[in-house]
Amino acid sequence: MKLLLLTVSMFVSGLYSVAVSGADEWRSAVTGAMKRHVKNNGLPSLQIAIGHNGKIIFDDATGYADLENRVLATKGTLYRTASISKWMTAAVTMKLSEQGLIDLDADVQNYCSNYPKKKFSISTRQILTHTSGIRHYKNFDELLEHAVDENQRGLIKHERNATILGLYRRFTDRKMPLEGFKNDPLLFQPGTDWSYSSHGFRLIGCILEGASGKLYQDLLQELVFTPSAMASITEDDAWAIVPNRAAVYRAMKGKKLRRADMRDTSGNLPAGGHLSTAGDLARFVLTFNDGRLVSLQNVTLMTTPYDVGETLRNKSSWRDAIPSKGHYGYGVMIFPSEGSYRYGHSGQQPGASTIVIYIPEQDITLAVMTNMKGWRGYISFTNELVKILSLYLKKV
Repeated sequence: MKLLLLTVSMFVSGLYSVAVSGADEWRSAVTGAMKRHVKNNGLPSLQIAIGHNGKIIFDDATGYADLENRVLATKGTLYRTASISKWMTAAVTMKLSEQGLIDLDADVQNYCSNYPKKKFSISTRQILTHTSGIRHYKNFDELLEHAVDENQRGLIKHERNATILGLYRRFTDRKMPLEGFKNDPLLFQPGTDWSYSSHGFRLIGCILEGASGKLYQDLLQELVFTPSAMASITEDDAWAIVPNRAAVYRAMKGKKLRRADMRDTSGNLPAGGHLSTAGDLARFVLTFNDGRLVSLQNVTLMTTPYDVGETLRNKSSWRDAIPSKGHYGYGVMIFPSEGSYRYGHSGQQPGASTIVIYIPEQDITLAVMTNMKGWRGYISFTNELVKILSLYLKKV
């Protein structure tokens, strides 16, 4: 017990010294945490950026961007953003709403005629908040297991094969990516339940182009990337030669790595199809929070749990999936955390685990990226970083 108390005392004392001794010490503590998590989790590399008081105060990487060629990761290495792209797509949507180009409660067919009408009308607001009923990815193994006859099995296999082929296809517009799901029935009447849907955000790409008369890529550049000074972010073109792009890996048992499954993310661009650095993601959050992308009123709306109404809150599926009132706003996740309020977005994709979090009480922005799918430790890692930074920000 004495040894344990001594160890704890030394740990607390060490953290305090980080807090009071200046930037070099807390930077060393952050770097040490990065290296420790790379080693303990078998990560090929880890890249993080930290924002505070409207500035990037830390931007670095450790490990290997390419294991085979022993290429070290740097702060300029490009990683897949995965679903963090949803936040940027939502910001553009809300900006067009402010400009009077999109009515969030109008039928989506007003802007994207390529998506057919359903039994119930669907609004852009419902897609942004994942209450539209549009499905997410299908689990074909599970569907095959529950198929009632060979005819149904054949249809499921045909759809699975078409979906797999789509992973290798390079999409250059926002309409063709709708083909794989646009004729599927809704999971539920929009507004009566909650179900996460990347396919819904694919539809938003079509909505944005129809409402503005501009390409989705041009809208992102004009309304998000340029104002946020995001110089490195780009489309994730699986077939192009992209300088500084990290090789992608997948976690196996025993911390072994293999190459990630092939995935061209172009069809999923508005939901998660970009390459970026952690620094650029942090710059996006800083600019967003300042009201330079959307109004401060919409910043609050987007980062507040969406009020789905008493009927939906009372549904067991809603309670099971979402703690308290909700954990999702408009393209933004609200992260449950003891004693603090945090929002941002996380993402998983072949060769990528990502998260970006903002803690308003301490004005801390954390952007964390790695080139491996399957890392589940990013929450504990960000919590560790917050503890280090909290002591520094309080004491110095």
